[in-house]
This record gives sequence, C-alpha cells and structure tokens, in this order.
Amino acid sequence: MTEPHVSAPAPAPGPKRWLLIALAISIALNLFAIGFLAARALRPHAMHGDHDGHGPFMGPRGLMREGFGPNAAPVLDQVMARHGDDLRKARGELKRTRREVRDALLAEPFDAARLERSLSDLRAQTDSTQAHMHEALVELASSLPLEQRKHLARRALAFEAMGLGRRGHGHGR
Repeated sequence: MTEPHVSAPAPAPGPKRWLLIALAISIALNLFAIGFLAARALRPHAMHGDHDGHGPFMGPRGLMREGFGPNAAPVLDQVMARHGDDLRKARGELKRTRREVRDALLAEPFDAARLERSLSDLRAQTDSTQAHMHEALVELASSLPLEQRKHLARRALAFEAMGLGRRGHGHGR
C-alpha cells in the first residue's frame, strides 16, 4: 500500500512579503506626490483660474473671457487699472467682516449684541463692496458698444436664469 501524499502547508506570509507590499505602496505615493508637484510647477494657477460657469462669482475677466473680441481686453485692463486696488481692498474688508460674524457666532458665551454689530458691519461692507463693483461696471459698460453690452448683460445676469438671486430659488432655499 502506498501512503497518501500530504503536502506541506504553504508558508505564512513572512516579513519579506509585507516589506514588498509596503515598498510598492511607498513608491505609488511618491510617484503621485512627484506628479502633483510637477503639475503645480508647470501650471501654478490652473486650479485658481477662470471657471466655465456663469454667475456673479466669476469676476470681470471671467465675464469678458469670450465673445467680446480682441478689442475688449484692453478696455477691461484700463478699467481694472483704475478700480482694481479699491476692489481688492473692498474684498479684503468683506472677508474680514465675514470672519467677525463667524467669530461672533462661535463665541462662548454667546453675545447677541456682538453678532448684531458684526452683521450690521457685514451689511455695510457688502454695500460698499458692491458700490465699488458697480462703479467699475458702469465705466466698463460706458466704453463698450451695444452688442458687447448685450453680451455682458447675458453673461453677468446668467445666474438669474439658473434660479439664483430670486427669493425661494437657488442657494439657501
């Protein structure tokens, strides 16, 4: 009679196998990081550039990006040269007042009077910032022919077509 052949049990994964797995994961993560850094070095502002959407958040260059022809860019550059500093300062103040509202909401103990003051400051700063933007828009529109003003109106007001800016529609329903 022949005895049944019993094969030896498979060896348990040893430290060498786990070391190879860890090495493969490490290489994959390093390649990802190198690729990410290379992409950022080649196109440092690509993630912060113009987006394809419409709406009130795209800024003047986004509004003027297409459909205005080559003569519109110098006009926009002139308007931004005159209003850019004020617009940047106003935007910085708006961010500061929004942080004040956030801080008032998170304060412990809660101080309703502080929140009311912060919200009042935010309303005033929002109005001031919008007034700066409107001044620049009036100057820009004044230097554009009718067809380009029509295009500007369609692009600038496209957010209404998406339901934003009307009570009960869009954000904050």
